[in-house]
Amino acid sequence: MNDLVSALALPALWSGSEPGRVVETFLDALVGMLDLDFLYVQVRIGSIGIPIEALKTAQSYGASHSPKQIRQALDPLFGEGVQRRITKSSVTLGDKEVSIYPLQMGAEGEVGLIVAGSGRSGFPEQTERLVLSVAANQAAIGLLHALRVDEQKRSASEVGLRVAERTRELVETNSEMEIQVGILQHLPVSAWTLTPDGTPDFVNRVWLEFSGQTLDFVRSHPEAWMTAIHPEDRERAGKSFWEAVQSGQGFAIETRSLRAQDGSYRWHLNQAVVLRDSQGNVLKYVGTTTDIDDQKRAEKLRASEEELRQILNSIPGQVCTLNPAGLIELANQPLTEYFGMTVEQLNMWEGDNGSVHPEDLPRVIAKFTHAMTTGTSYDIEVRYRRADGVYRWFQFHTLPVKDTQGAIIRWYCLIVDIEDRKRAEEAVQAGTRNLDLIINTIPMLAWSTGPDGFVEFLNQRWLDYAGMSAEEGAGWGWAAAIHPEDAKRLLNYWQAAMVSGTDVDVEARMRRFDGVYRWFLFRANPLRDDAGNILKWYGTNTDIDDRKRAEEALRLRELNLLQITETIPEMLWSATPDGAIDYCNGRLLEYTGFSHEDIMSDGWMKLLYPDDVGPAAETWKSCVESGTSYRVEVRTIHAADQTYRWCVTSALPLHDDDGHILKWHGTVVDMHDWKQAQEELRNTQSELARMMRVMTMGQLTASIAHEVSQPLSGIINNAGTCLRMLNSDPPNVDGARETTQRTIRDGHRATDVITRLRTLYSTKQINIESVDMNEATREVVALLLGELQKDGVSLQLQLSENLPRVMGDRVQLQQVILNLLRNASDAMTIVDDRPRQLIIHTDADGDLVRVSIQDSGVGFDPEMKHRLFQSFFTTKEEGMGIGLSVSRSIVEAHHGQLWAARNDGPGSTFAFSIPCCHDSQ
Repeated sequence: MNDLVSALALPALWSGSEPGRVVETFLDALVGMLDLDFLYVQVRIGSIGIPIEALKTAQSYGASHSPKQIRQALDPLFGEGVQRRITKSSVTLGDKEVSIYPLQMGAEGEVGLIVAGSGRSGFPEQTERLVLSVAANQAAIGLLHALRVDEQKRSASEVGLRVAERTRELVETNSEMEIQVGILQHLPVSAWTLTPDGTPDFVNRVWLEFSGQTLDFVRSHPEAWMTAIHPEDRERAGKSFWEAVQSGQGFAIETRSLRAQDGSYRWHLNQAVVLRDSQGNVLKYVGTTTDIDDQKRAEKLRASEEELRQILNSIPGQVCTLNPAGLIELANQPLTEYFGMTVEQLNMWEGDNGSVHPEDLPRVIAKFTHAMTTGTSYDIEVRYRRADGVYRWFQFHTLPVKDTQGAIIRWYCLIVDIEDRKRAEEAVQAGTRNLDLIINTIPMLAWSTGPDGFVEFLNQRWLDYAGMSAEEGAGWGWAAAIHPEDAKRLLNYWQAAMVSGTDVDVEARMRRFDGVYRWFLFRANPLRDDAGNILKWYGTNTDIDDRKRAEEALRLRELNLLQITETIPEMLWSATPDGAIDYCNGRLLEYTGFSHEDIMSDGWMKLLYPDDVGPAAETWKSCVESGTSYRVEVRTIHAADQTYRWCVTSALPLHDDDGHILKWHGTVVDMHDWKQAQEELRNTQSELARMMRVMTMGQLTASIAHEVSQPLSGIINNAGTCLRMLNSDPPNVDGARETTQRTIRDGHRATDVITRLRTLYSTKQINIESVDMNEATREVVALLLGELQKDGVSLQLQLSENLPRVMGDRVQLQQVILNLLRNASDAMTIVDDRPRQLIIHTDADGDLVRVSIQDSGVGFDPEMKHRLFQSFFTTKEEGMGIGLSVSRSIVEAHHGQLWAARNDGPGSTFAFSIPCCHDSQ
């Protein structure tokens, strides 16, 4: 309501304003008043050649959307001109939809349009529509008034120009002053002249008589005449006056001036034109002061009437006024549009124009006649015909307005569409009529009782099931249908529920009309008044006999399943969907020595070796959350000898049809003996690998001797040379020092050879470390280089740069490389027709490091490929067949893979790959 009042008060801000000022204040007021994101106005009126366009955005909204973006989004809406009717309710700004509400200004949009925009959901609401509609009407009135003022000023200016022109002609005559004074003195409006500095030098009698001022007083000071101006207009008038004088321009100022006769203020239009000489210098200002008060009042009255009409047309309902005789004087637009009739046609409603439904017409005439006769207000529901011939229900409200003597001067009428309400009422009435039918047809037994449990109603299905009449089942007669074994329990439960006022939920057997008893679920809720007192009980009986039979069958199946799980020779368990253990079979309890209660929920952790609890619990939590299968190897307490034995615990989830986990089912398998066997197997393989290294040592004896003899010979020679240099006269100390350094170098070389051999053939435990495969390969090549050269093998190293490191036992991996190099060299011993070429290649393959050894030897038979890595299989005459088998075991223990492939040309390639270290980079 406050917004509506503010909208109605807008014309007070626009008095005497230009059209542009009207638009500006309209935008500022509406954007703040309705919290709009933006408001756009386009105006085309009167003599304005091009539309006035203006856009106002909220401060926060304007920061993210430029006026240009908003204008571009609105352009398609009125491409055919201002008077085009806009039907869209939203536009796209950026990536968001903004609701808009367009309104025409003027009856047919001849004044212009406004478009309000807001990103709020549900914009515009009904009240916002009303405020926008009233404000648009007020703006149209203000703009039309501004136009009329503009036209008045222009007309007055034209009069002033004609007066000035005539005065100029008179000035040019010899008697210019006399003629000027005579003309101005006899004009029927206030006329005056000013000197170039703005001082009045002539004022005719019309102004002097109106204002009560004297000519001497007016001439006494340039602003003396302004004392007659209304105090609220004086500052504005003085500013405009002096701006015009200082710029040498004419002016037109509207002010309220004091009339001396009665002390009232009246509106005047003060206009002046400039008289100039031939050089353009100001000679004089000639002006008139025209009384426009009657015109302003007439305009205000017309504006008020128009405003009232606009308000009535904006009301989202049908409104009209009647004269004391009951004839329509004024009808708003929604009313005439609904009927499609003029006011004159509507006044013939008592005839045969069909505006009132024929069935309602006599009743309406009687009611209307009584109201006109008695002068009392009345309400009536009546069907009115719409313009398309459809009748709709309306509520017709009337209220008489009386003068001080009590005579009716006017009737005010409000006509409200209640068609939807009438339909809803009819639906409720129809629903009430059908309620009994619905209750009797619902597929269950329904009933109601009083607060004391006395049965008042049993639906037809209840009566048909029990084979009773309504009279037989009323009161407590229904209890005869309850099974004798359940009757006492049910009645006690029912009595307790009535005392406590709690909901009823109990099962009992009811006898069918054929004597068969079936299980039913009895449910009831109390109906209470505002004070909480029970007024009635409403209940239903639902047949659950099939469910009870299914539950019994399920119970038997579960019992059978329990017997099966208790007799299976495995340790079994189950858990809820959230991972809480809810079952363990007897074998698991017997194995661990714990009770069923000890293991439930998270008690299973007490079965595990302390170091295994954390990793196992973390893995179980992750599997429960992700729904993936569970498998861990943990040490579990064994009650028989109070030791921890290795067990593998596994579980899989059971899902329903929708994929939801219903339960987890798991097993615990003792793998301790298998674990020990695996450990013994690994020890055997390790010893076998060591034996292979010892055997290889014998084969490398010549190479070792060659590798060691060279640095030893160098040591002897260097020592002799050093001795001679020291025995010379004088001693050659510098030469001896250099020779000694060479001796030390050769000693280190010999030591490195011995160290590598000792490392390769040592029996120490496996040592997992970060290994550079390029470096490990070079060390093995250094051991074999002499033998390879002796056998005429040409060796090429193609080692990848920036090769990632791997985690493993350096000695075992070097043993694999050594074995593969020895095999490659042996495969080329009988090759004489081509170079004996051996290539060692390393590279990274994803998360793996690959080592490949390619030879140009005799290769292998494809049919034997699957047997190459079997124990004791060999293609050499003197081989034992354990080298490749042990190498594969070493690689697989490092989570890698060893394979062989025939070359495109002669020879074969043996390669293995090992996973990279995660921190090798």
